[in-house]
Parts: sequence; structure tokens; C-alpha cells
Amino acid sequence: MDDVLLKNCTLFAGLTTKELRDDLSVVPQHIQFYEKDEIIFHFMEQAETIGIILKGQVDSIKPFPNGKE
Repeated sequence: MDDVLLKNCTLFAGLTTKELRDDLSVVPQHIQFYEKDEIIFHFMEQAETIGIILKGQVDSIKPFPNGKE
């Protein structure tokens, strides 16, 4: 786990390194890397996890019946 990247995340603002490690030690987790333009979830696919973007960016696109996004 990269403590420096996580501590810079707004979600963990104000936590010490020990608090962060203690909190995350009780949560099932894994690190996942994605390539540029790789799809993480498809529309209407059930998401059973929460993701935290540590580096880079993600676009969220929702298709509408009229074809627009």
C-alpha cells in the first residue's frame, strides 16, 4: 500500500499513517491498475466495491435512450 498517495486523498485527510493503516487493515482490499481507455464497469453492471483513484483520472459516461451520453 502506498501510504503517501492515500494520505493525499481527501477521503483520508487528517488521519495519521498509523490510523490509516489500522483502518484499512480490517477492510478487504486489493490494488488494481488499469490501462488508458480500459473499461472498469459497464452500464447496469452491479458494482460491489468502492474504488479510490490514486493516480490518473476516470471518466464516467451514462448513455441515454436518445443516444446521447
